[in-house]
Amino acid sequence: PVRRGAINSNHKSEVTDAQATPTHLLWYEYLISVPYIVAKDADSVHSLHGDDSRLAMEPTKKAKLDPDAMEVDGKLLSLNSSVDDRVIMSELRQIVYRLEPYENTASMCADLNEIEFLQIHPSIDLKSMADIFSELTSIYENAKFRLAETVSKMSDVELDVCQAAIEIRDVILKAELAPIGELEMKVYNTIVPDVQNLGSWTSIIIRPEDEAFWNRCIDISLSGKKVCGVGNPGIGKTTTTLYLLQQLIMNQKQAVVYTIRLPSYPTPEKDIFYEFVPVLDNGQVVDIVVKVYKLLSAEKTRKIPSMNIKGAFYVVDQDARVGLRER
Repeated sequence: PVRRGAINSNHKSEVTDAQATPTHLLWYEYLISVPYIVAKDADSVHSLHGDDSRLAMEPTKKAKLDPDAMEVDGKLLSLNSSVDDRVIMSELRQIVYRLEPYENTASMCADLNEIEFLQIHPSIDLKSMADIFSELTSIYENAKFRLAETVSKMSDVELDVCQAAIEIRDVILKAELAPIGELEMKVYNTIVPDVQNLGSWTSIIIRPEDEAFWNRCIDISLSGKKVCGVGNPGIGKTTTTLYLLQQLIMNQKQAVVYTIRLPSYPTPEKDIFYEFVPVLDNGQVVDIVVKVYKLLSAEKTRKIPSMNIKGAFYVVDQDARVGLRER
């Protein structure tokens, strides 16, 4: 049996670092949530739609190509101007990680034609979607790689962690919830990163109960209490964290430190801490500065600036392997 929305406003959670100073601490073990759709790796994203390929990449009927009409550099797509990597990611994500498969090359090219910074070779409509998608993905991944290298980091943070930080930031800034038909549930309008499985993607469905639960957690934390959300394993508590982070940063307009805690026995392990600091313009969040740390939990207050900011939020996701003695 599942206890839906179980929360105790008087709960005082125990943390390893008792000196943590942000006003708000959101700590949760098991959150009740709707079962969600998840793709464990990028190549299986579109199996969500009953197709094992990423974009239903069936070759279109090919005409015999005139050698003189073929592209000189072998590329179907290229960037026609100097464009910011964040713009490239923002514009191409909706195509690279589209929620619904394209029917054919023409439908895919229709979306590509809307991207101003893309230069498209005339012969593209004679190519299969697999060929087009390969080049499109390469452009997207190269932009993400360049951005990841610019992420401020402390200690030996791996590149894939920096790439995850970039993706999380962009989703917090840009992703929107859209209603699902006449249902009360909502779904993000884009695939979002799976925070526990770097390089994987997830389609998150949010029910009214999920929104009410997270909003209640925020309200309780704003009253000065620590919050512990509980629920059964494997029902989406970590996946829906992105919704929480978005509410804290975009609505509360506060800095957030987020971590997934690892077991500290028998030998202490370093955790990954994501620090998200909103940039405001006329009271609106226009950007998010992200920094990544790889630290022992006991070091966070000393080394992460936002841990010493009144009003900041510290969100802790307990790894399933963390025992009761560490909570």
